[in-house]
Amino acid sequence: MNAPKIVRQNENVRVVVRTPAELFEEGKDDKGKYVGGKWGGLYLRAPDIYFRILEKAGDKLVRLRDVAVVNEGKPTGANDFFFVSKEQAARWGIEPFFLQEGVMKTKGFARYEIRTEYLDRFFLAVDRSRKELVGTNALLYIEHGEARGLHKRKTFKGKPEWFRVKRRKPSDLICPCGIGDTFFCAMNSAEAISSNSYAEIRVNFREHLVPIWASLNSAFGWLGIEIVGRSSLGGGMLKVDPIEYRQLAVPKPELFSGCTRTAKNIYEKLKDLEVKNAFEELGFPLCRNRRCPHLEHPYEHVHPEELTLEQVQKASPDRFELDRVVFDVLGLTDEERLEVYRAVARLVKDRLTKARSNTNGG
Repeated sequence: MNAPKIVRQNENVRVVVRTPAELFEEGKDDKGKYVGGKWGGLYLRAPDIYFRILEKAGDKLVRLRDVAVVNEGKPTGANDFFFVSKEQAARWGIEPFFLQEGVMKTKGFARYEIRTEYLDRFFLAVDRSRKELVGTNALLYIEHGEARGLHKRKTFKGKPEWFRVKRRKPSDLICPCGIGDTFFCAMNSAEAISSNSYAEIRVNFREHLVPIWASLNSAFGWLGIEIVGRSSLGGGMLKVDPIEYRQLAVPKPELFSGCTRTAKNIYEKLKDLEVKNAFEELGFPLCRNRRCPHLEHPYEHVHPEELTLEQVQKASPDRFELDRVVFDVLGLTDEERLEVYRAVARLVKDRLTKARSNTNGG
């Protein structure tokens, strides 16, 4: 990736030069079609450290779309029906053949690895005609859905067999499309099918799986998320659709060849853990007083400019090691690594406190 040329910059203004050809290339999807670029986020909102990394790393970086296929999770038009709870599936006796592991909602779910024991839903994958389903419990469940009027929804207009869904190949990685103060990229060990609250990532080469997982879960990965995402959801939530994920800058996976074992060892340490929010990962305490009137509550103790590498290492030693692997690949100095951490803390805090201020009429 080529770093943009900055011809003028001060604390109030940044002027960036990009040719039409460069902007067109940045705005293409994985099929080569122009779908638009994130010019505002990248060239206006991005912190200085991001440009320094682009300039320093140069051809060490590629777009995620260059090393993986990124798609939307499965849109259904009736998630509560198609993503059936395991309790319901057992109660109806739905045949296992029609069920795949499923993950529907992002709220309260933040893992580095998705395993079967973490999931409470199946995805209903019925690709047979009604005639072929006669005598199955799956048909009884479908008829129950029809009794609720699901088949009359606009989504299923002109589709007599509204329930038919082809079995979907599970993705390698799953990332949320709505992000608050927690971000994760989960290894899909359960081979789960996700709802369209997630982006599904399928790597081009199997040996690139751990490097891409590491890159997206790193502080540099989150910095990119903050830059390409859109603060268009309520409460300061960041909206990151597959089109944005495709544009993320990641280190070339092959550059991890000398540290793949280290990355795998870190993955083994992290895979059983729930992901903490960004501020806890960085060692900042959050205010737990529910009646606190502070305008920045609960982030009033988060001071990015005071952050140190020692603080991050103490708070999240395994995550710190993961970041170290990615930072080493990019060739960043200690000063530059610290600036990445500070930039992430600053961007996340500003996004969330701004939303709180707007809610309070500020």
